[in-house]
Amino acid sequence: MSESATFPQSGIVVWVLASSPSGSPDTSTGWLPKPGYVVGADGGSALAARLSLTPNLVIGDLDSADSSLIAGWEAAGVQVMRYRHTEKVETDTELAALAALQWQPTSIYILGATGGRLDHELANMLLLTHPSLAPLDVRIASGSQEIFLAKPGLWNELRGQSGDIVSLLPVGGDAQGVETQGLEYPLTHETLLLGRGRGVSNRLLAPKAQVWLDRGFMLVVHLHSGVEPEIEGEAK
Repeated sequence: MSESATFPQSGIVVWVLASSPSGSPDTSTGWLPKPGYVVGADGGSALAARLSLTPNLVIGDLDSADSSLIAGWEAAGVQVMRYRHTEKVETDTELAALAALQWQPTSIYILGATGGRLDHELANMLLLTHPSLAPLDVRIASGSQEIFLAKPGLWNELRGQSGDIVSLLPVGGDAQGVETQGLEYPLTHETLLLGRGRGVSNRLLAPKAQVWLDRGFMLVVHLHSGVEPEIEGEAK
């Protein structure tokens, strides 16, 4: 097993703000690295305003964005990229994540990507498998939960608190050669089978742990304990 670098690494961080549905949990941001750039995906512009952030870019068909908010930002120099709903094949969140590549980031954090319609939520999670995002550390932040795609052939780092819940979920096929360090139920060069729940509800033994896999795609879901929402009200 090679001694490849771990994720996350230092570098440029971009936050992509998706359109959190009404009634979804508040987004806790205190545990996230601060962004160098912010992209609002259509209705994610409301989340940007709620977080007191002025985005560098707003992108999408803007069918769920506040037109007065967008107009104010555009007048202040914020770049706005409008797409016709009938002419694009990407979701607004996908457009925003791909647009973030212009700043050559090391890490992309997608906020407001869960809750509401199940098809949108699944599409956002599967966006983590997009080939253009493969070289980067891309994570979905949902309240106290963090979701990312483990990179094959290197140690994927987990940072949190002892007792945090961690689940390992293969997608698209079996996850092969899975090994863990610092988790309560260790795996040693094992295969997690697609559709099986063996990797669900493991726990951190210390503030730092690592996950390795040789081949395949595997989502890592990390529930951070002790993370409280910082913002009142609902994301819309």
